Amino acid sequence: MDYGVILPPRLAQSRLADLVLNGASREERLASQSAVAGPGSGLRMDHRVAVSLIVDLRDSGFRVTSDNASRTVALKPPRQVSRSRQRALLSRWKQKNPLESSKWLTDRAAFVATQLVTGSDLRIDRIAPVLQPCNSPDDHALFRSLNATWSAPQGRYLGRRVRFIVRDIGNSGHPVMGILSLGSSIVRCKERDEHIGWSAERRRKNLISIMDVTVLGAVPPYTYLLGGKLMCYLAASNQVRDYYRARYADRQTEQLKRYGNDLALLVTSSLFGRSSLYNRVRYDGEDLFEFVGQTGGFGTTHLSDTTVDLMKALLASSNAIPSNRFGDGPNWKMRLVRAACDQLGISHTAVLHHGLRKSLYVAQTAHNSLEFLRGESDQLLYRYRPAKAVVEYWKERWLRQRADNPEIIEQVRGFNPKKWQYWR
Repeated sequence: MDYGVILPPRLAQSRLADLVLNGASREERLASQSAVAGPGSGLRMDHRVAVSLIVDLRDSGFRVTSDNASRTVALKPPRQVSRSRQRALLSRWKQKNPLESSKWLTDRAAFVATQLVTGSDLRIDRIAPVLQPCNSPDDHALFRSLNATWSAPQGRYLGRRVRFIVRDIGNSGHPVMGILSLGSSIVRCKERDEHIGWSAERRRKNLISIMDVTVLGAVPPYTYLLGGKLMCYLAASNQVRDYYRARYADRQTEQLKRYGNDLALLVTSSLFGRSSLYNRVRYDGEDLFEFVGQTGGFGTTHLSDTTVDLMKALLASSNAIPSNRFGDGPNWKMRLVRAACDQLGISHTAVLHHGLRKSLYVAQTAHNSLEFLRGESDQLLYRYRPAKAVVEYWKERWLRQRADNPEIIEQVRGFNPKKWQYWR
């Protein structure tokens, strides 16, 4: 399907719009975006939004076509998005929309280094992972710093959210092994919804019992020891589920008056096809994460903060900003973009289609998770996955073979946190 963005003639006829549509260099396009970010461009708000949006789409590989007869201009998505092109786009989007400023990360770099272990000091035989919920400002600041190491851009998360830092209490200083977080699941996801098999009404009622794994991964030198798979095991453990219940039990959403007491399903995704991270993560004779398909390639990752801020200002002028209350879900930005595009008279479906499809995985916390979500069962029959047991399984299944590999150990020993300049 061709998700072309057709621009109404009024939005394609300003000086800056003509510049970014017709042969301008990337530097000139970005300069045009900067020019419309503030009120001094002389353009109306809808034209400012359009120019900034066009820059984002052009920066993502959309090509310009025109129809002289209808006087319309269209932006067509790339015909093919290769893996190398995907990586380049992710890097570009992250540079344009860094979650944290370079100064903020640099100021905390020395402290972050003290929270990691030098590879030559790591005693692999003493590794003892423990989940530590983020409760203090320092915990959250450390989490944010480590989250900046991910290659894909990360957004500010709205809705329910729980964060964990995994520490190794068996080694001196209790160094960080990795991080993971859960957040409210998006309202609609075709692949997830088809896998569950629920109705729209049942989804509306039970969506609160699903959480997305929004961040999951290990940090060096534990990455070399397949610490990422350990994070998968811990995400599906009893401890994460129990902490979620303790955090949200008896808290009622404002709009639908639902309660977030039960956690039935975890949903996560990965780019670049089937994930090596979630592959073969088994426990008690079954896969913890089940592949359920690929997403359609929709989202807001490719839209800059400038564009989103201008869209917000456009909607604010008509008191049309979507609500953002507990229980409304995490996709406030997508709802904002949809509303702004509708006001501009362009297809929000085409604008939101960045084309980078993700592989989708789900982890059932109970034996009857899907039946519960469909309304066929009133009570979850939880699976028994204590953190201590899944950690021991990870050690035997994954850590042991890596610890016996001389090449892997050489990578581990070579890691120096003081030289890990991920924030630059």
